[in-house]
Amino acid sequence: MIVSLMLSFRCARFLRLAIERALVHVDHCIISTSKLPWSYDKEAKNYVNTDDIDSLISGLPASRITVIHGEWATEEDQRNEALERAKILGASHMIVQDPDEFYSYSSMRRNIRCLRNDTRFDHWFGTLRIHFGRPYLIVSDLLGNDLQEPYLFAIRCASGIKFTDRRRIQPSENYGRVSGICEHLSYVMTRDEMVSKITCFGHAHEIANRMQWVEQVFDHAKDGSRDVNPVNPGWWPLLAQRWPYDRQLQALLPSTGQDEIDRNWLSFAVKSFRKRPIVTANPTVAPAIKSVHIVHGGKAIAIRMTAMSSELIGIKLNGRILPSRHASTDPVVTAYLPRSFRCGWVRLVNRITGAQSQLKLARD
Repeated sequence: MIVSLMLSFRCARFLRLAIERALVHVDHCIISTSKLPWSYDKEAKNYVNTDDIDSLISGLPASRITVIHGEWATEEDQRNEALERAKILGASHMIVQDPDEFYSYSSMRRNIRCLRNDTRFDHWFGTLRIHFGRPYLIVSDLLGNDLQEPYLFAIRCASGIKFTDRRRIQPSENYGRVSGICEHLSYVMTRDEMVSKITCFGHAHEIANRMQWVEQVFDHAKDGSRDVNPVNPGWWPLLAQRWPYDRQLQALLPSTGQDEIDRNWLSFAVKSFRKRPIVTANPTVAPAIKSVHIVHGGKAIAIRMTAMSSELIGIKLNGRILPSRHASTDPVVTAYLPRSFRCGWVRLVNRITGAQSQLKLARD
């Protein structure tokens, strides 16, 4: 039996989706929650847990979910109590997965297979890919490559392992590695959520000036931002834009500032469009793009691309080609997309090289 442990404190936006996705792979989920934060920082007492766990798990299979209510001074105390509960349930392995940590189906399947088939190890480490501010901003090294941080993925319940310092464990020598990457959304949240997080989490006492970091770093996160880690800035040297990996995770965009977030995403999408392929009459010719016009409405996004020659014949979207419609002497392609489907239109063919696009963003 494999269980997944999630600690819930002001994680309502993530929790239900995290449980739903975990139950596809594991036998049972343990949700450990407290009304009060840990005691790492004295200012944390100003916050209480607002998660309505009963409402969040309503409709999910109750026999496969255990909720632990309590109060703990430290993260390791809370995790150790949950570990003991996992043993009582008869679990062989416990996955350490917070509500803001997500896996693709194939990644979690590979990791679970590793736990079941490899009996040599007492615990396993995985790799985090850290999203910061927006799902498409990824913490990177100075060369722009994803900075993949190691983290504790799972432990064997009968190994005698205990949590000793937050997520750290002892004994810690006999470990293996899993290959499925975890998409870590811990820093994808609104400003108020971020202030709450860095005041209440296990590293709160290690941040010299929280509000200064929020105002100078988090509020201005963008492609190319440098040194963004709140504890030690140099640990996360660069932010780089990536296409979102998962449409379900895109749905977790913070509700506050949604218009600004969508505008930033669309600006990024159009800038990237110049590097993406389109359908041309002559595959060896890269057409010059005259303009890209996006109308961002309440229910849909309209993308209209105008080329300077008749070489442009369409955009490939969801397996079908949207043909161009000639307006005066210029071929025009228009695609209408629901707001919930932000990424599908980039599935294109043949590459644009050297196209000069202009972005116009308007509202209906």
